[in-house]
Amino acid sequence: MKTLRRIRIGELRQLVKQLEARDEGHSARLVAWACDRLERVGPKRGEQNANSKLTEIQVREIRRSKLSSGQLSRKLGISTSAIRHARNGRSWQHVS
Repeated sequence: MKTLRRIRIGELRQLVKQLEARDEGHSARLVAWACDRLERVGPKRGEQNANSKLTEIQVREIRRSKLSSGQLSRKLGISTSAIRHARNGRSWQHVS
């Protein structure tokens, strides 16, 4: 089984052109529809994501805090990796 990876919209657009060049119209239309859908809807960010454990206010507090990741994780009830990711910008990049 092939492993899936995240594909950027640009890569999908290139795939559409390749499929159209090979005269695979149905596949090209399907991929083009997926591109349009992703551009319109896009992934939910921050608190809009149903799996979010933090709020933007909490992320700002984490970034300002001098407490360790372990102390903050116990205080907020989330994992230390979630604290580290929010602190170093791996997650919550849109929050300044």
